[in-house]
Amino acid sequence: MGSATHRANGFTLIEVSLAIVIGLVLLAGTVVLYQQIKISAGDSKAKEKVMAAAAVVEELNAQLGVYPDRFQLRARWGSVRPDWNLSPWGGSVGSNVSGDAFKGIEGVSLAPASFTDPWYADNYRSANYVGGLGYAVGTAAETKQVMDLVSGQTLTFQGYVLAIWNQQGRDPCFPTGGARR
Repeated sequence: MGSATHRANGFTLIEVSLAIVIGLVLLAGTVVLYQQIKISAGDSKAKEKVMAAAAVVEELNAQLGVYPDRFQLRARWGSVRPDWNLSPWGGSVGSNVSGDAFKGIEGVSLAPASFTDPWYADNYRSANYVGGLGYAVGTAAETKQVMDLVSGQTLTFQGYVLAIWNQQGRDPCFPTGGARR
């Protein structure tokens, strides 16, 4: 008589567990990659927003003969940028907190009161300012040192400086301004 062997069809618990673990690892990698792409896209939009604001400052300078004060910049910025109150990383400027910290100021906040004071990383860290622009203005001859949070470099600008608060409310990011020294 031959022995009867019986083999059950299906997967073992170990095989099923291994498939689930592999699936979870792939899913986690996809989520991380998506977040990095989203932040990178926000950074690109933030750079563009800072450069666009600098173009508005230069346009006003050509019209007025001096760099605009923060109220002149806010008024023009709010009228030429339909996205003035939107963060490049999503949501409204300052949307990380309750209330609207930037409401009515066209997404531009005044950076350090004295133009000649350096603007170091996280001098003005605040979730109220996520995606908002910081603006510092002096005379055409004054210079301001700014430490770019992204590159770690200290840059010197003449006349004015613009930068943006990142998605964590850290500043200054992607600074630009008058003639660099």
